[in-house]
Amino acid sequence: MSMIAEFLSENFYPYFKVINIFFTKQDKEICIAPETLATPSCPHCHSSDVVVHESPKRQV
Repeated sequence: MSMIAEFLSENFYPYFKVINIFFTKQDKEICIAPETLATPSCPHCHSSDVVVHESPKRQV
């Protein structure tokens, strides 16, 4: 893991491991691909099944 990915995982995404960071030339954006370190649970129904109810694009 790169130093940047490790820094982001430790300081900004505590329950995730950043597995990839890439840049888009067309939109000039930085994209971060996180991987969860724990079993995810839905904030709406609190189920631990891996079901995506909504998946908005987030900009930081």
